[in-house]
Amino acid sequence: MQNYYISFGQSHAHATPQGTCDKDTLYRIEANNHSEAHDKAFELFDKKWASVYTEADLPRAIEHFPKGVIN
Repeated sequence: MQNYYISFGQSHAHATPQGTCDKDTLYRIEANNHSEAHDKAFELFDKKWASVYTEADLPRAIEHFPKGVIN
């Protein structure tokens, strides 16, 4: 399993047990590959999310999400 990070659009906000996911956060998903992470994002958030980032993308991407990662 690898970590993938889901971002959200300007009008996308979701209450989760771990906190609110919105345009200022990334949500961590464990998956075997990018395709599975994409599928899990649809399961969790329907069409109300924006992008999937890999662990390698995180150092560059995190600067755009001031509230950080929600696990």
